[in-house]
Amino acid sequence: MGCENNGQVNTNPSSSGIIVRNNLIYNNNQAGLVIGGYNYPVTGKVENSIFRNNTLFHNDTSNSYSGELYLSYLENCHIENNIFNAANNDHVLIISENSLSGVDLDYNAYYDAGGQATQIVIEINGTEYNDFSGYQQATGKELHSFFKNPLLIDVNQPDLHLQSHSPCIDSGNPSTQIDLHEKDIDEQSRKINNYIDIGADEFDPSLSLRDNIKEQILLFPNPVSEYIHIKNISDYNFAIYNLKGQLICQGKNKNKIDCRNLKSGIYFLKIQKELQQVFFKIIKL
Repeated sequence: MGCENNGQVNTNPSSSGIIVRNNLIYNNNQAGLVIGGYNYPVTGKVENSIFRNNTLFHNDTSNSYSGELYLSYLENCHIENNIFNAANNDHVLIISENSLSGVDLDYNAYYDAGGQATQIVIEINGTEYNDFSGYQQATGKELHSFFKNPLLIDVNQPDLHLQSHSPCIDSGNPSTQIDLHEKDIDEQSRKINNYIDIGADEFDPSLSLRDNIKEQILLFPNPVSEYIHIKNISDYNFAIYNLKGQLICQGKNKNKIDCRNLKSGIYFLKIQKELQQVFFKIIKL
């Protein structure tokens, strides 16, 4: 999210008033979220914008040292209620360079696949921090943020919903102002009992079936050549998507799905029961 306008003209044409919220951002080649200008003041900057309630997961797959969040030339922006879950080789979470004043980071959840809060990289304007608590103390930022496993449903498929005992539940900024019709990634309430979660998913205890639905479903064979069988679930809808997200087929309550017409390759099978949905990666031989 940037500004390529000429920052040297009298009107100082920066990008402002941007809101990025309630998104899943994962498996990108470089940083998950890049915010700011490129070469200020030749180009403009980003200011007075909000980036909240996003889930960033295993980005920077090329190990470019850009991490989950990359900041450059921005001011008076709020970055809060986000999950930053890294898995790059250098354990980079944040790279911030040439950032200007008033950038507020707080109420965020950080984690690295290595699981060590003392083996991370957060670089702020040339200063590198390898300890999360040291970063908090030195910068005075992120006083309500934490480094903990966010306990996502499935980090392999992935399924980036929160488990029922995730530390991100009810841990967002209590003063977060949501829009009247704002929803989370599942079109569910963004606040429950006046609390907001960290990340793009708002956990609803009344719908906690999703914690164990994936473990209950029996799916076989996988890889599949002809039919894939589905057991231990009823009253559900299914859909198969290719890697481009295009719908291939869909149906309801079938004990087996005909895969004979699928081309060889990788697909995603979505199983949905009421408001809950889970995804399985299937391989067609």
